[in-house]
Amino acid sequence: MIFESDLLGNEIADKQMIPSEQTFVWFHRLALLCASGCFPREWREAGGDTETVYKEQVQALWPNTMKKAFLGGIVFVLFLTSLGQSDDLGEVRVDEDGIHFHDEVVDNDGPEVIVTSDEPVIPEVDIMTLDPAGSPIFTIGSGKYPVGQEVKMMTMQNGAKIYYSRDNSEPNTFSQEFTGEPIVFNDPGEHVIKAICTAPEYRSSATITMTFQIQAAAGNPTIKASPLEGQPANISDATETYLGSFQDGVLITFESSTLGVLFYYTLNETEPSTKTSHYTKDHILISTPGNHSVRAIAKSENTFESKESQVWVHVFPRPPRPAFHLRSDKEFMVDMHVAYHKMADRHQDEVMRPADLETFITLTLNPDDGMCPECVVNSLEKEAITKATNALKRREGLHVDKDLKLYHGFVTRGSMFSFVKRLNTNLHDDRTKLMAQLEM
Repeated sequence: MIFESDLLGNEIADKQMIPSEQTFVWFHRLALLCASGCFPREWREAGGDTETVYKEQVQALWPNTMKKAFLGGIVFVLFLTSLGQSDDLGEVRVDEDGIHFHDEVVDNDGPEVIVTSDEPVIPEVDIMTLDPAGSPIFTIGSGKYPVGQEVKMMTMQNGAKIYYSRDNSEPNTFSQEFTGEPIVFNDPGEHVIKAICTAPEYRSSATITMTFQIQAAAGNPTIKASPLEGQPANISDATETYLGSFQDGVLITFESSTLGVLFYYTLNETEPSTKTSHYTKDHILISTPGNHSVRAIAKSENTFESKESQVWVHVFPRPPRPAFHLRSDKEFMVDMHVAYHKMADRHQDEVMRPADLETFITLTLNPDDGMCPECVVNSLEKEAITKATNALKRREGLHVDKDLKLYHGFVTRGSMFSFVKRLNTNLHDDRTKLMAQLEM
């Protein structure tokens, strides 16, 4: 026969006699003791839990005499049982006054000890006096991870179970049990896992919380090439990876299906990296003659790196032009564009600084430096360029902050364009006059 009661004492297996409500309170306390590991092993293996107390071989009616009964409600008895207990525990009588027990506890190395309670005892148990189970261990910590990332949990506690939640609620023994299959994050966003460990004769561990920011990878870069304005190009033999041959320079543009990305690239056949490579929002310009490998990846603040894309382009030189030669506004703009990118290449973010301004102006005025006898700037001309550049910096306030970023639109348009174009005309006229004097 089995007596059975829930937390409120609403049900009992033996309907011949129903104990008082107070008696169920004692049964409830016994149930808590059983769940917390304080009952003898035989009781726990019989299936005791926090809602039901089970005991086989209960004699008919009430009160009862129970064999293999509980001794652990009193600290003294717990101490004695730690020395070693007989296989046949004594008797425990439960009535409406409390718990009465008589038992023999045998020390394996000593004499028999008799423990008797003449007065009823209601054992009080503080679950917090039990040691906590070891905390669950995650295979990865909180942080940012790509879609498809897996996480597992483990414990060093023998016989422990791991329970977890994914809805930010506190886990308990009714939560999902981790059985060893990895948890896979297939959706971008924030994922929170809270986990505990439970083990026999231990209270639940502290809750361990991990927060995983799952991000998708950026869309792979699409790389395109186009000729400089007014310059010829040969794209008849272009393929997906070879984009053609371009005179004087080629404009490389980057696109991605992911918005707000930066493109990190290399031109020397090395692997691009977000830590070491130059980057741009959308384009670069290559003007150095020869074959060039363009390798690029894309990344935004809310994504992981894309896969790499790579193309090849060829740049061939145009016929050289002498320094300070007169050009149309359109041609002059192209030369300023090329000069800007040569200066911007000095910086990882591809943006000029005030210290680059003089060299930028010189490259614009003499775009084919060293390619012909007239493609040089003499010392007097250099002095004139330096003087004019310093005056420009003071007028535009560019001499105050050496780290000021000079963006392409500011340097190649408006007053800057007019200033450089006018300086080019003046130096061209000076050189023409000097040549005429020398010929006289």
